[in-house]
Amino acid sequence: MANTMTNMQSRIFAEAVVEANGAILTNISAFTLGLNKEAGQKGESVRVPIIDVVAAADFDADNNNYAGGDHTDEGVDIPLNRHKVAKCRYTDQEFLESPVNYWEKKGRQCVRGLGKAVVTDVFGLIGNDFTKKAELALAEFNVDKVTGLVTLAEENDIDPSECTLTLQGVYFSKLLAGLDTAKFGGDEAIRKGVIPELYGFRQIVRAPLLKSANAALAGFISLPQSIGVGFRYCEPQSKKAYEEVGQAYDENAGFLYGIRRFGEASTGRNHLAVEALYGAKAIDKKALIRLLAA
Repeated sequence: MANTMTNMQSRIFAEAVVEANGAILTNISAFTLGLNKEAGQKGESVRVPIIDVVAAADFDADNNNYAGGDHTDEGVDIPLNRHKVAKCRYTDQEFLESPVNYWEKKGRQCVRGLGKAVVTDVFGLIGNDFTKKAELALAEFNVDKVTGLVTLAEENDIDPSECTLTLQGVYFSKLLAGLDTAKFGGDEAIRKGVIPELYGFRQIVRAPLLKSANAALAGFISLPQSIGVGFRYCEPQSKKAYEEVGQAYDENAGFLYGIRRFGEASTGRNHLAVEALYGAKAIDKKALIRLLAA
């Protein structure tokens, strides 16, 4: 994780933004494609590459040797049609009266609502356009049911070892209650809500925001190319109007936020704003199976 802020307080603020938001966006970075910053691109969309499997065939010195090949990776344009901001205001006196970790708390305060908004937007895309579906009853859900979901994925031409099973919070908790976490997931499962490589799935992820964003879903099985997400830095064109501007980003989680800090000389009020310019789009609708709550 990194940021481009230079002022010490701003750096602490930005680091808190990255840390807090990384935990929230684990939900979508687990099953989306191209969740990354594309500051070098211009225009109203971000180009996200789709890296397909390259087919194998018998070696032939003339027709299928070691050179070349006709395989090309495709891409999809993600429109940057969402621009959201979270902000806070404080006076000089409030700053002086606050604890040492004031800036860290402000960073967390600002980013939680913003991160939740991004996740909610992405979950909102998982609707009837994704036609593959199955019911998942909470009363009957347990560890054994996961093996049935592995079979469901295989029957729908989705390789379980390449996909993520994302579950609503109550379903994930019920699954965790039936597992020996020392063997399955350990700290990651308990603290971060991620169970790696269980019964053939690449990972199983807890999504606490799924119910509020899409109440009909108990969860879903998906390959990364099912949904594309892209961010871009909304660079201020009048930088002198601010005390400081910069970016907070995490290459692993793939998100990019802009930060603006400025004050009012006449009132002593200070302002911190975190913003996200991003887009999300359904890409491969055959690469996701909706699990309907029952």
